[in-house]
Amino acid sequence: MPSLGFGDLSNTRTGWTAGGGVEWMFAPNWSAFLEGNYMDFGGSSGTVFGPGACVAGCTYSTKRTPSTVLVGVNYRF
Repeated sequence: MPSLGFGDLSNTRTGWTAGGGVEWMFAPNWSAFLEGNYMDFGGSSGTVFGPGACVAGCTYSTKRTPSTVLVGVNYRF
């Protein structure tokens, strides 16, 4: 029968975003854009206890920092 692990968990629930972009109108009613964003949503850390290698406890830490790049074309009616 498999056993389940348990432990403690700590979450940071803050975040921020920084970004910028450019847009260029290349024809009447048409434009192209390029935008970049960097996001930081904090992290998590904790200790997990369970069978096998984590009997004495395994600690972990994560950081959530995605980046996005958007490229597109707009038509203005």
